[in-house]
Amino acid sequence: MTAPRHGLVWVVTESAGGRVLPGGLGVLAWAAGVATTVEAVHWGPDAGPVAAAVGRHGVRRLLAAGDLGGALPGVPVAAALAARIAGGDCPDAVLFTASRDQREVAGRLSARLDRPVVAGAVGGPPPDGGTPQLVMLHPRFPAPPAPPPAEGGGEAAAVVSLAVPDDGRPAARVQRRGRPVGSGLGPSLDGAPVVVVAGRGLGPEDRFAQVEELARLLRGAAAATGAAVDAGWAPAAALVGQSGRTVAPAVYLAFGVSGASQHLAGVRGAGAVVAVDTDPSTPLMARADLAVVGDAPSILARLVAALSSR
Repeated sequence: MTAPRHGLVWVVTESAGGRVLPGGLGVLAWAAGVATTVEAVHWGPDAGPVAAAVGRHGVRRLLAAGDLGGALPGVPVAAALAARIAGGDCPDAVLFTASRDQREVAGRLSARLDRPVVAGAVGGPPPDGGTPQLVMLHPRFPAPPAPPPAEGGGEAAAVVSLAVPDDGRPAARVQRRGRPVGSGLGPSLDGAPVVVVAGRGLGPEDRFAQVEELARLLRGAAAATGAAVDAGWAPAAALVGQSGRTVAPAVYLAFGVSGASQHLAGVRGAGAVVAVDTDPSTPLMARADLAVVGDAPSILARLVAALSSR
């Protein structure tokens, strides 16, 4: 058996309601194959259930920054990690996924440590690159699915306080949030088994409400392309693509989506792809497992009506 190439690796994870987002569990599973010890980094009020979740997958310590009280995580989490590293608890590598919050933490930690971030990595950190290596994984990073929980449930990871230094300056906070995408409509966009996407070919604005309704009926989440967001038809939080969220649903159902490379970068991990468009020659129609040539707005409306009557 080949020996692990690393000693200690930290994996930055995010959660929602005590559930670790799927990408984090996949990276934890990958890290377990290349490191002697894997620890998770987390912020939020739900450290207890997160510790139980990561413990079932072999993580023995959860470095928890705790409830940030609405503060954006970039500054406090980066400061806490930098302080821990300066205190002698230095991993070989810190692994980040490409979410907006994690990009912010990675950038600020890079500045504090004067260490570069290896962005867009597809194979993890090299074995000899100085420590700690800061690695931002590519959205298409081939992390395996998280392994099944250990028999008997496994032991919860020990929660270790990741103390946030107080520099006396007020923390950056979100002053106002729009209505969360999919609020009350089912799972979060990051972990939804079905994602229904609005593209420029669907428009106008009122049709995004139908996309949300179809997502609710399918117990999925609604999303949009950059063109639909730029046109004001969908909120920025719904954006899927290179500059938005990366999703990996079992079913990706797109209406009026041409499939620009920036958008496809965010859905490489999707399972079955269903595309509805009047133009059969678009990149997404060529990529689709099921390509439906037809009027996207009318087909969307008929699907919503059919499912609503069941």
